[in-house]
Amino acid sequence: AKSLKRERIFQDRQNPMEMMTNDMVLARYRFPKTAIIDLLKLVAPQIVRATQRNNAIPPIIQLLTALRFYATGSFFYVDGDVHGISRSSVSRVMQDVSTILGKLAVDTIKFPSTANEQDEVKQGFYEMSKFPRVIGAIDCTHIQIKTPKENEERFVNRKNVHSINCQVVCDHKMMIRSTVVKWPGSTHDAFVLAQSNIATTLAAGVAGDGWLLGDSGYPLRSWLLTPFLNPGTGPERRFNKAQKRCRCTIERVFGVLKSRFRCLDKTGGGLQFVPEKCVKVILSCFYLHNLAKQMNLPDDDEDRIQQVLLDEFDDEVNVNGVPSGTDVRNAVLITYFS
Repeated sequence: AKSLKRERIFQDRQNPMEMMTNDMVLARYRFPKTAIIDLLKLVAPQIVRATQRNNAIPPIIQLLTALRFYATGSFFYVDGDVHGISRSSVSRVMQDVSTILGKLAVDTIKFPSTANEQDEVKQGFYEMSKFPRVIGAIDCTHIQIKTPKENEERFVNRKNVHSINCQVVCDHKMMIRSTVVKWPGSTHDAFVLAQSNIATTLAAGVAGDGWLLGDSGYPLRSWLLTPFLNPGTGPERRFNKAQKRCRCTIERVFGVLKSRFRCLDKTGGGLQFVPEKCVKVILSCFYLHNLAKQMNLPDDDEDRIQQVLLDEFDDEVNVNGVPSGTDVRNAVLITYFS
């Protein structure tokens, strides 16, 4: 009996989830037990860590440590929850797991490239809004970080906080399909786009007759349609309304992302790492967002999501349209909204 009891205590220390209900696990780590076990199988071979004391931190503890940090943004909560891990170990584990999940994000976040994939996305957006041929909604979001030691002024954004400006394209299901996470907070959304692979790809016509939808902070292009700045006619207002309905998906992605993973939201206090490490954490959360969407996990508390969306508001205007963009937008206006 003593042996069984001792074994049970050892197991619990190996895997704290054994002591929790599924609802407790979901609330604490943002994923159900089954998903965490599946994720563990994926990452465990890479996060096995030997220590000099010959009692390595078990992979499940490492994964739960990272998930708890993503969920709260706080080392305080992580320290209190996970058995016997020092603050320095938490930080090291966080970076190890984020390196692995960040690489998974890069490997798995893919823009719809085949005709079938693009047709599914177009159909999804059309059913949502009656706006034709949309292959993605694009926007940027700022992730607050601690004051960097190098090039500090480049990271100060329009709201006067230090951040990384992250470009994201999502589909109609709120899956992240393209992302750029590297530019300091002072960088304008339009510049981030201009330097990105997706701009080069779409400008070259790879997406056929499809286009992205963006807000007025982006330049009007034949492959990126923005709203009419001063809609004066019924068709222009209908165009803007349908265009906004599609763009709500990317805004909603940011709301869901920052409420599920509080480390990305300013209420989590900002990411307290150097920018290069922040990038890995951000990409990890993007990967986990897609995982949650694939599993149809419920979104977080609606009030919290709406609060994030209020903070996301940005009224930047870009008037650098090109004639081909104006021609395409006018053609859509006449064909579908007049």
